Amino acid sequence: MSLTCAYCKEEGHTKFACEKKLKADKARAARMAKRNDDTKSETSEISTAVSSNSARRNTKPQRPQRGVLTESEEREARKIEKKLREIAALEDRLAAGSPLDVLQEKKLDRKLELESSAVMQKVRRGYLRVELAAAQ
Repeated sequence: MSLTCAYCKEEGHTKFACEKKLKADKARAARMAKRNDDTKSETSEISTAVSSNSARRNTKPQRPQRGVLTESEEREARKIEKKLREIAALEDRLAAGSPLDVLQEKKLDRKLELESSAVMQKVRRGYLRVELAAAQ
Protein backbone atom coordinates (compact mmCIF):
# COMPACT_ATOMS: atom_id res chain seq x y z
CA MET A 1 0.00 0.00 0.00
CA SER A 2 1.79 3.08 -1.24
CA LEU A 3 0.90 6.52 0.05
CA THR A 4 0.61 9.41 -2.37
CA CYS A 5 0.67 13.03 -1.25
CA ALA A 6 -2.41 15.00 -2.30
CA TYR A 7 -0.32 18.20 -2.30
CA CYS A 8 2.81 17.38 -4.31
CA LYS A 9 1.61 14.07 -5.85
CA GLU A 10 4.80 12.28 -4.77
CA GLU A 11 4.68 8.84 -3.21
CA GLY A 12 5.88 7.86 0.23
CA HIS A 13 4.06 10.41 2.40
CA THR A 14 0.72 12.16 2.92
CA LYS A 15 -0.06 15.84 2.61
CA PHE A 16 0.12 16.08 6.41
CA ALA A 17 3.81 15.16 6.35
CA CYS A 18 4.69 16.86 3.04
CA GLU A 19 7.83 18.96 3.38
CA LYS A 20 6.86 21.05 0.33
CA LYS A 21 3.47 21.85 1.87
CA LEU A 22 5.03 22.70 5.23
CA LYS A 23 7.49 25.04 3.51
CA ALA A 24 4.70 26.71 1.51
CA ASP A 25 2.57 27.09 4.65
CA LYS A 26 5.47 28.70 6.53
CA ALA A 27 6.05 31.13 3.67
CA ARG A 28 2.32 31.95 3.59
CA ALA A 29 2.30 32.54 7.35
CA ALA A 30 5.29 34.87 7.03
CA ARG A 31 3.55 36.82 4.25
CA MET A 32 0.39 37.09 6.34
CA ALA A 33 2.36 38.29 9.36
CA LYS A 34 4.14 40.89 7.21
CA ARG A 35 0.83 41.99 5.71
CA ASN A 36 -0.65 42.39 9.20
CA ASP A 37 2.38 44.43 10.31
CA ASP A 38 2.08 46.67 7.22
CA THR A 39 -1.62 47.20 7.84
CA LYS A 40 -1.00 48.20 11.46
CA SER A 41 1.63 50.76 10.47
CA GLU A 42 -0.60 52.23 7.75
CA THR A 43 -3.53 52.66 10.10
CA SER A 44 -1.38 54.43 12.65
CA GLU A 45 -0.33 56.95 10.00
CA ILE A 46 -3.87 57.65 8.84
CA SER A 47 -5.87 60.22 10.72
CA THR A 48 -8.34 58.71 13.14
CA ALA A 49 -10.98 61.30 12.28
CA VAL A 50 -13.26 59.50 9.86
CA SER A 51 -16.57 60.98 8.88
CA SER A 52 -19.69 58.98 9.64
CA ASN A 53 -20.67 59.05 5.94
CA SER A 54 -17.52 57.27 4.80
CA ALA A 55 -17.92 54.74 7.62
CA ARG A 56 -21.48 53.97 6.45
CA ARG A 57 -20.39 53.52 2.83
CA ASN A 58 -17.88 50.85 3.74
CA THR A 59 -20.38 48.19 4.84
CA LYS A 60 -19.07 45.41 2.60
CA PRO A 61 -18.78 42.23 4.71
CA GLN A 62 -15.19 41.24 5.35
CA ARG A 63 -14.05 37.72 4.55
CA PRO A 64 -12.76 36.09 7.72
CA GLN A 65 -9.02 35.56 7.77
CA ARG A 66 -7.62 32.08 8.07
CA GLY A 67 -6.52 31.09 11.53
CA VAL A 68 -2.95 30.57 12.61
CA LEU A 69 -1.81 27.74 14.85
CA THR A 70 -0.40 28.68 18.23
CA GLU A 71 3.13 27.55 19.10
CA SER A 72 1.80 24.74 21.31
CA GLU A 73 -0.54 23.60 18.52
CA GLU A 74 2.36 23.69 16.05
CA ARG A 75 4.43 21.52 18.39
CA GLU A 76 1.54 19.09 18.78
CA ALA A 77 0.96 19.02 15.00
CA ARG A 78 4.63 18.21 14.41
CA LYS A 79 4.53 15.38 16.95
CA ILE A 80 1.41 13.94 15.34
CA GLU A 81 2.89 14.29 11.85
CA LYS A 82 5.98 12.41 13.01
CA LYS A 83 3.79 9.61 14.37
CA LEU A 84 1.84 9.54 11.10
CA ARG A 85 5.10 9.25 9.14
CA GLU A 86 6.09 6.32 11.38
CA ILE A 87 2.69 4.73 10.80
CA ALA A 88 3.10 5.19 7.03
CA ALA A 89 6.46 3.41 7.21
CA LEU A 90 4.86 0.57 9.18
CA GLU A 91 2.08 0.33 6.60
CA ASP A 92 4.71 0.09 3.85
CA ARG A 93 6.48 -2.69 5.77
CA LEU A 94 3.18 -4.49 6.27
CA ALA A 95 2.35 -4.17 2.56
CA ALA A 96 5.77 -5.60 1.73
CA GLY A 97 4.95 -8.66 3.83
CA SER A 98 7.10 -7.97 6.88
CA PRO A 99 5.58 -9.09 10.17
CA LEU A 100 4.81 -6.43 12.79
CA ASP A 101 4.97 -6.88 16.52
CA VAL A 102 2.07 -6.13 18.86
CA LEU A 103 3.21 -2.59 19.71
CA GLN A 104 3.58 -1.71 16.03
CA GLU A 105 0.07 -3.00 15.34
CA LYS A 106 -1.24 -0.86 18.20
CA LYS A 107 0.47 2.14 16.64
CA LEU A 108 -1.29 1.39 13.34
CA ASP A 109 -4.61 1.32 15.19
CA ARG A 110 -4.04 4.90 16.42
CA LYS A 111 -3.88 6.37 12.90
CA LEU A 112 -7.53 7.45 12.76
CA GLU A 113 -7.34 8.92 16.26
CA LEU A 114 -4.26 10.97 15.32
CA GLU A 115 -5.70 12.19 12.03
CA SER A 116 -8.95 13.27 13.70
CA SER A 117 -7.30 15.22 16.53
CA ALA A 118 -8.34 18.86 16.90
CA VAL A 119 -4.99 20.26 15.79
CA MET A 120 -4.86 18.07 12.67
CA GLN A 121 -8.38 19.19 11.77
CA LYS A 122 -7.13 22.78 11.94
CA VAL A 123 -4.19 21.88 9.71
CA ARG A 124 -6.54 20.26 7.18
CA ARG A 125 -8.81 23.33 7.24
CA GLY A 126 -5.84 25.42 6.18
CA TYR A 127 -4.71 27.06 9.39
CA LEU A 128 -1.37 28.70 8.81
CA ARG A 129 1.66 27.08 10.38
CA VAL A 130 4.06 29.01 12.59
CA GLU A 131 7.81 28.73 12.62
CA LEU A 132 9.19 27.64 15.96
CA ALA A 133 12.30 29.15 17.46
CA ALA A 134 15.34 26.88 17.30
CA ALA A 135 16.13 24.98 20.49
CA GLN A 136 19.09 26.37 22.35
